[in-house]
Amino acid sequence: MPEDYMVISVRAPYTISEGSYKWYDVDFSTGKLIYDAAVAEKSRLLVLDFIDFLKKSINLTKKECISEDLAKERLCRLVLG
Repeated sequence: MPEDYMVISVRAPYTISEGSYKWYDVDFSTGKLIYDAAVAEKSRLLVLDFIDFLKKSINLTKKECISEDLAKERLCRLVLG
């Protein structure tokens, strides 16, 4: 990875259990995707607010902030395990 790149991973705001977090509830038990759209939107806005905070605090430009467009399209998540 180039030295001038920075990787930032953001922890989801809702706790599932100690050390395990989520952005919103997702249920596939019926074979269909079921989720609370309002909670998902709240999480998406948290990500966008965090990106704005980073842009201001470390002087990132839109061009330098690769994930901004992804967050606008859908909630990005990092799955460990």
